[in-house]
Amino acid sequence: MRIVVEADPSIGQPATTYAEYRLFTALSRIGGEPAAGARVVLARAPGPESGERVSCALSVTRAGADELRVSATGPHACAAVDRAIDRLARRSGQERTLSS
Repeated sequence: MRIVVEADPSIGQPATTYAEYRLFTALSRIGGEPAAGARVVLARAPGPESGERVSCALSVTRAGADELRVSATGPHACAAVDRAIDRLARRSGQERTLSS
């Protein structure tokens, strides 16, 4: 399985590494068809009161199944990734969260 992480240059390497690790770990816990590939896109997004937030879009391709796509935003990259991973778990039929 290949995980591709694309990020706004201002987000930084530690956040992209975190996103790759979290998605890899989550995919190993999610049941069903194994993932053939995955993509993470981290980008800056406008926030309330002219603040900035980070958006995280995940797409996972599984053999024999439709592509799963989720997105989330957070005050920083790691929070956005964690929220997106939780949504991915719910969409894939896994009720427990994968944040820990």
